Amino acid sequence: MATSMHYSYRALETPTTIRLLRLASVAQQDDQAESAGERVWDIEHIDLDEDYLPEYISISYTWGEYRLCVPLRLKDSTVILTSRNASDALNFNAYEPGDYVWLDQVCINQTDVTERNAQVRLMARIYGQSLACFIWLGRQDEESSDVFSIIDELAEGLKNVYATDEFLSLFPNDHTSIRESLKVMEPAIKIPALDDKRWPALIRFLHRPWFSRMWTFQEAVAPDSFAFNCGDRIIEFSDLHAAALTIGVGYPWDVEYPLARDCFVPILNGRNALRSRRAQPLEDLLLLAHSTNRSCHDQHDRIYSLLGLVRYETMIPIEINYDSSVEDLYTTVTKAIIEDSGSLQILCLMVDQLDTKVGSLPSWVFDWTTPSGAMTRIERWQTDDPFFHASQGRSVSDQVLKRPPESQELIVYGRLCDRVTEVSYLKQGENYTTAALRFEWLFNEVYPTLRTVLRRKDYLSSGQIRNKIFQTLFVHEIHGSSQDHDFKPPTIVERLNELFSIVEEDSETLSKDISEAWHSFSPELARWLRSLGVQLVHGMGRRFAVLEKYFFGLCPGHVVGGDVIAILHGMSVPAVLRKDGDKYHFIGPCLVDGMMFGEACDWAEDEADTFVLI
Repeated sequence: MATSMHYSYRALETPTTIRLLRLASVAQQDDQAESAGERVWDIEHIDLDEDYLPEYISISYTWGEYRLCVPLRLKDSTVILTSRNASDALNFNAYEPGDYVWLDQVCINQTDVTERNAQVRLMARIYGQSLACFIWLGRQDEESSDVFSIIDELAEGLKNVYATDEFLSLFPNDHTSIRESLKVMEPAIKIPALDDKRWPALIRFLHRPWFSRMWTFQEAVAPDSFAFNCGDRIIEFSDLHAAALTIGVGYPWDVEYPLARDCFVPILNGRNALRSRRAQPLEDLLLLAHSTNRSCHDQHDRIYSLLGLVRYETMIPIEINYDSSVEDLYTTVTKAIIEDSGSLQILCLMVDQLDTKVGSLPSWVFDWTTPSGAMTRIERWQTDDPFFHASQGRSVSDQVLKRPPESQELIVYGRLCDRVTEVSYLKQGENYTTAALRFEWLFNEVYPTLRTVLRRKDYLSSGQIRNKIFQTLFVHEIHGSSQDHDFKPPTIVERLNELFSIVEEDSETLSKDISEAWHSFSPELARWLRSLGVQLVHGMGRRFAVLEKYFFGLCPGHVVGGDVIAILHGMSVPAVLRKDGDKYHFIGPCLVDGMMFGEACDWAEDEADTFVLI
């Protein structure tokens, strides 16, 4: 067999020029292909700004093993080596001669760093201007027929309820609860039995790499039309979404929870935001994409993979440069967000800055390698519409915005309002996927803190202290998730009184094994506590802390005694700070009942103290 020469890329003519693959004619295939049915392609240049563009298909996929070993044959007798997965993505679709296709591994000269940086900026346009996007999930395997059949069965049964708010609201529930709710919503639906082997097959299918990659978010959001491909089978987004939602956050099958289940809603929200035609704030898009734990080989791509979706120029330019450090990029992005928004709201959405995976980030810089879970935040993720108003809507001072671009410090204004004296023994784990596990965390890890707070006499009545604890546990019901009838007065008061009486009395009940403790509670309290576990998702990764003045707070996981609570202008929630000489480390946002709606912000704006965050 003759050795083919490698294709030599021709430079792109304009900043908006891209390459497209065009499937060669049948005659050319017969002339050049070395095996029956082998496809031969041509490469053409087109400009995205032209009035007429050929209709083309964009392909979203994961590179897989970075081993370029499969030749893509071109009609000039040259080849381009591709990965196995890229080759499959091209060859499993039924293209006709003359069809145009865009595949990044081939259409971008991967050896030209300058071109690659420029083309990354165009990604959203490339996908957005394509006729459709085919999302390649990989080849079929021995479980594929089971997966396809359960997807089809669920899609058919759920077709009348799929798009309803009632169905989408079932997302945070476990499988058993979802089954019961669906029978009420759609009595005729037939849900596969719990022992049906197709359930675990479906969950394993959702572990395919595409669902966890950072770049694929943009590739699903930008195009007008897209569908999933597995082998020669096409799966509609709505069908797979319905099946994934039905699995639930807790289920009886011994298979790891699929993070893919969490990716569908951010994709839907991203598509809706992009098509609203209004300028979407940079931070909103970044937070939307990072609400699930997506991965990437290069941590620059946590930013670069989304820049194409931003419909305006940030006041501080964000250049695509893979030679820059990740620390400098994340610092620039945080500054750009503060500059564009004129606020510190981005700081409200950090979970715990001491958990950063990036070596030398300033404490106030958002670490985009740490997922910002949409269900575990204190504040709403829409930074222009906060729920809380701790600083009474005060804006960031001009002095904050005029810092030199290279500065690693951030000057902010506000007041110290309280001090941490005691923290709960352990922070809430992030893998508690059932109500019972979260309830166990509440009693085994938070009980000592609850006991300390409830036994303080100070100037508040027992009922007032109980209310503070409730407001903290439920983050002031920010997510509107307390819709269960057990979470409406007066039932909630009865349950809280029963619970807190047990704690205040230091009953031996609480020292028992959790499985035994259930039997000591009234049936109403036990059922209510299971629902409480669902609500406690807001506390994931945080600790409960005892404060000098305000009794009780929900703080970042790394809070320690001696840390201070501050209200900073431009932040809608209080912040935990740690003194370091005459400067401060930003530890993270917190929730303190009595501060959240401006009650503690009793100074004039020009009387604020100055804090230097490092």
